[in-house]
Amino acid sequence: MDPEGALEKRNHWEKTSHALLFGAILHVLYAGEDKSLDPTAVQNRQEQKEAFLLQAGSTQTRNSGSLQMPVLPYQVMAGTVIPAAMVTGIKSDLPGEVIATVTETVYDTATGRYPLIPQGSRLMGRYNS
Repeated sequence: MDPEGALEKRNHWEKTSHALLFGAILHVLYAGEDKSLDPTAVQNRQEQKEAFLLQAGSTQTRNSGSLQMPVLPYQVMAGTVIPAAMVTGIKSDLPGEVIATVTETVYDTATGRYPLIPQGSRLMGRYNS
């Protein structure tokens, strides 16, 4: 910030005021919403993550109900593993969508006799870091 070395020729008070002014400029330019220069506060952005979870569409990807026994044999219940392979990549520092292909047929939870999600089916979802 001082390529000519002019700062070296200044007295203590000029150096201090220069440092304070420089700090104030950095703060205005780079401070996060919480007015902090803490790089982890800007990087983590917890408020944005919480807002993502509270979006209206979030009930499509989360089940807030309790586990129950299947009423019909044609159900895949919460907690069932759906084996799949990612089709799209994930860049975890940006929000986005993800697509996967089911690698094995998934059968009903109650009896395991009825194929409900065929191999090759596509799974789609959203993520945020």
